[in-house]
Amino acid sequence: MFFHIFNDDKNKLETQRIIKLSIFIVFSIFFILLIDLSYKVLIRKNIEFIPGNSMPSFSLSLSLILGTMAYISSLIYYSSTKKDDFFIISLIYMNLSVELLITKGHNLIIFDKFIFIHAIFRIILLFYVAFNKKGISPLITKHKIITSIVVFLFSVITPMINYRIFSNNLFAKDIYFYATLMTMIIILYIIACIFLSKKSLDDCELIYSFIIASILLIALRGLYWICEVLLPNITLLKTNNVVLLLTILSFLLAISGVFNEITAKNKRSSLLQNELQVFYHLVEFNTSSSIILYDNKKKVIYTNKTIRERYCKSTKLKDQLKEVEKLFVDSIFIDDSEKNATKALFNKGNWEGKLILKNGKIVSAYIQILNDENKNYFAVNLKDITEEYTLTKNIKRNEQLLSCINNNVQDLIISVDNNGLITYVNDSVLKTLNYTYEEIIGMPIINLLGKNDEILNQLKLEDEEDSIKCKLVGKHSFVYVESIIRTLNDNNEIPYGKVIVAKNLTSKKRLENLAIKFKEAKAYEQVRNEFFANISHELRTPLNIIYSTIQLLNSKHETNYVNFNDFYGKYKQGLKINCYRMLRLINNLIDVSKIEVGFLKADFTNRDIVFLVENIVSLVIPHSENKDINIIFDTNVEENIIKCDPVKIERLILNLLSNAIKFTQNHGEIFVDLNISKDWVKISIKDNGIGIPKEMQASIFDRFVQADKS
Repeated sequence: MFFHIFNDDKNKLETQRIIKLSIFIVFSIFFILLIDLSYKVLIRKNIEFIPGNSMPSFSLSLSLILGTMAYISSLIYYSSTKKDDFFIISLIYMNLSVELLITKGHNLIIFDKFIFIHAIFRIILLFYVAFNKKGISPLITKHKIITSIVVFLFSVITPMINYRIFSNNLFAKDIYFYATLMTMIIILYIIACIFLSKKSLDDCELIYSFIIASILLIALRGLYWICEVLLPNITLLKTNNVVLLLTILSFLLAISGVFNEITAKNKRSSLLQNELQVFYHLVEFNTSSSIILYDNKKKVIYTNKTIRERYCKSTKLKDQLKEVEKLFVDSIFIDDSEKNATKALFNKGNWEGKLILKNGKIVSAYIQILNDENKNYFAVNLKDITEEYTLTKNIKRNEQLLSCINNNVQDLIISVDNNGLITYVNDSVLKTLNYTYEEIIGMPIINLLGKNDEILNQLKLEDEEDSIKCKLVGKHSFVYVESIIRTLNDNNEIPYGKVIVAKNLTSKKRLENLAIKFKEAKAYEQVRNEFFANISHELRTPLNIIYSTIQLLNSKHETNYVNFNDFYGKYKQGLKINCYRMLRLINNLIDVSKIEVGFLKADFTNRDIVFLVENIVSLVIPHSENKDINIIFDTNVEENIIKCDPVKIERLILNLLSNAIKFTQNHGEIFVDLNISKDWVKISIKDNGIGIPKEMQASIFDRFVQADKS
């Protein structure tokens, strides 16, 4: 079933087809009659009439009645439709009716040649109707009665004046002048009807087809007048009957057209009324929407049953409208202002937004402006969204909270859909992988995982492991992460994606390295303290010896000891040894500092490295014999001249040998091996003492580092 209210285009096309067919039939009949009559007049010189010698008074009275009915019908149609064209058409039929009234008792054909001004007047009105698009002049609209009286008087007076003026005029006897004039009038009638046909199609009004047929019959009367004046030998006592018949048919067509149009409109109105009743029920009993209609003064003039039952306490309709008016007028606009809403209404014709009613309810409102006779009405469709709005607000708040948490955690969070396309990442992912949000959203996850088959397989499975270590490829670098993968399910437990939570192992490794460095720093601090303690002891011992010796010598000197020189000679060597000992210790500290800052410079000379090392070993052998330690020197060549600093080499080898003697038990062995190749000289010193732990071997040459002596 299709509602006519929604089927206007189809109905219009159907009506236009009917109008086209009607106009075609009307013009076809008219031109057939025209051709037939012209043939009889111009070719055969003969016209046959229906027998009868006079114009029946009954027929004339009938035509007057029908003319009056045609005039009244046009006025009725104008009154019901408010179409100004039909007021003008009613004046045409008034003119025709008055013309008939005046010709009563006269010969119609003889009298017609003195009332051609009426025909011209009717043609002017027809052209006005055909080309009128904006409505008739306000002067006529406001003074319809006066206009009708003027036309009536014009129709009465004009023929009488014309008859008296032209009856004795020379032109009155010129039949060809009047024949030509009548021919032009007929042509103008036809042209006016053609333009009226176009208007009928444009306005999709079938009634114009009846009016056109009626006017063409009036025009056809002129042909018979032409026949009379051109064929004087033909008896025209019966012509009045034909002209009167055409006039009666013309009036009947006009009345039929109005009757047909009013009947069709009543039928359409009945259908529309039934359809509007359906729409009224849709509005009045709509349980999902509350509908309000108010005027320019914000006075509510209609509400549907839903809003009355939902928001009104009164049972009387008048009181209910007032309640709704107070409830709606004082509402608060959400995300907009009343000023902007009003501006949108008058600019676009509608506004949509949210309102808080006076009772605290939140509604979505759609307001549309309606125009009726230069007066604005506003139709409002309200839908209660209090629960939905509150829920949405809570969801947004939770989303903001979740987003804040996600974007402030250090873990990388990535979600993908079932096709492996990235749908969400947190800020940590963007910062770590150097992508923008627009670049990474929609990217296949495989672009970040590379060729990591383990995690790709995990994304395809439902069973989930505890964690997977993998590599994430960024825009300019990559990071190692430890990931946990979980499946995302909807309310029906149907998987729609995966979420990956990854911990950046780079940060973890950095923390581990910091912990190691902190531990080393603590150990370094402890060793340094021990070192300074040892240095203090090493410095204090020779200083104490020197100081004690000086005190002893001073006491002997003060007592004028006779053998003071012999006594001094006894302690001179001890002073000298301890001074050298202190000087060596201080020089070593200075050299270590110079080495660390890169300030110590070597004094290179060409020396035989084999002789130099062997000589140093020979100097140490007397000290090793005190502990019965055997030092074995071995070399693969007997002589090799190299560029070196002999003093520093001597200090290095002496330091190593002294430590070897110190930490080697009695009766032990020390091996000094000199291996010379084409590019390198390798000096290796090895003992069979307690050794150095593996964890200390990498740092024994660091400043202030010393292995445990035990």
